[in-house]
Amino acid sequence: MVSRLFLYLKVMRLVWMVDRKLKSYGFRAVYMDCFAKDKRLAPVRDLSKDEIDYIQKVLLIIDKVCFYFTGNARCLHRSVVGFHLFRSKNIPIDLVIGVSKKPFMSHAWLEYRNHVVNDSPDLIKTLTVQLHTKSIRKAG
Repeated sequence: MVSRLFLYLKVMRLVWMVDRKLKSYGFRAVYMDCFAKDKRLAPVRDLSKDEIDYIQKVLLIIDKVCFYFTGNARCLHRSVVGFHLFRSKNIPIDLVIGVSKKPFMSHAWLEYRNHVVNDSPDLIKTLTVQLHTKSIRKAG
């Protein structure tokens, strides 16, 4: 119970921090934190049952926190917070950002081995990937 409460508080803090960074510094803050070449990312590997359970628990908590967040916590907030938490546990989840031109739309999501984990795969079919952390991940 305590660990779940701690995770809720951690997610709330991270969502607030991402929101502050985006409002203060714009997308550059996210780019430097997630896509900088000097960031260490875990190599792609099979996930343990405990890691899969952790991923599911974290994604559910992120959705709940973002739903009730007083700011405007959207896909970028959700995906960056998830990416940060998974990266801190050396779980090889990738952050992806894509766009479409007509109508213009941008979207962020998380992937594991090219499978969407925090969104609907149908939503991203029409998007062109612009940024993907697998481009900086070292082969494992």
